[in-house]
Amino acid sequence: MLHWYDRVWAWILTFWYWLVIGALVAIALWGWLRPSQVRVEAKVVKETVVVEKEKVFTATPPVQTSTPAPTSAPMPMPTPMALITVRASSPVTATVQVTGTRQITATPVVTQGAWAISYFPGATQEMRGWKFQDPAPKSWPMFPNVPNGNIPALLEYGKTIDEFCQQGQVCDVVVSAMHYRIISGDYNLPDVAENCQSGCAIMLVNVGNVTASFRNQSVDAGWTVTGRYWDGSKMPDTICAGLSHTGYNMLNLAGNVNPGANCGSPSGCPKVRLTFVIISGNEVLMKGTSIVSR
Repeated sequence: MLHWYDRVWAWILTFWYWLVIGALVAIALWGWLRPSQVRVEAKVVKETVVVEKEKVFTATPPVQTSTPAPTSAPMPMPTPMALITVRASSPVTATVQVTGTRQITATPVVTQGAWAISYFPGATQEMRGWKFQDPAPKSWPMFPNVPNGNIPALLEYGKTIDEFCQQGQVCDVVVSAMHYRIISGDYNLPDVAENCQSGCAIMLVNVGNVTASFRNQSVDAGWTVTGRYWDGSKMPDTICAGLSHTGYNMLNLAGNVNPGANCGSPSGCPKVRLTFVIISGNEVLMKGTSIVSR
């Protein structure tokens, strides 16, 4: 016969027995569920990494091109203007390769002296405030890689091509970051919406931090020079000087510059259409056109 205290000890032992069993079951369940949770978290992290990589490489990396070092005395580095930030969410801005005809919308043309100027949505307030002197070919018998009076050197005279784009008259027009390219000849550049026949010169100035590359453009009887511009804060003077000297040669004001090579006439072109296009990468920011004659 069991006494009352034997029954109490039996109840206590039973309580502790089931308490230990419950704890062991809880530990077993936690150990079984925890790896599954870790696997789920690892999967989520892996998927997140893949998505981030896709975001990074959505845009085509900018093409980097090398340019020859200046042969003249060392010059200050160019001052970049209106740098455009490359974002993966904006492939057209980020990539420098554009195919087909680009649709370009500008504000109404503004007359500034002898220039007809148009601004595009990406133009900065500083650009809109630039004041341009009229082109003056007679004042620029020399290329502006050397000082002209009290005007310092403004451009590097880099690489030239005498028969530019002559093989089939279709080629890629490339302008490195913070560089310019001057082209003379009959051209059709649909990616900047410019077309000119007879007596034509155009200056493309890339103020961005990615190289511009316009595919399948057309130039006939072309000549080109490219190099760095030295001071972005003097951009109006730089453009006026570069195009004025180009006009000087094409008008043959010296009387002995490439007889017959300009407009197919020994005396040179009777008039020249000078155009500049400010770009950042492949984005057009600003354009201007003026006509000079003898």
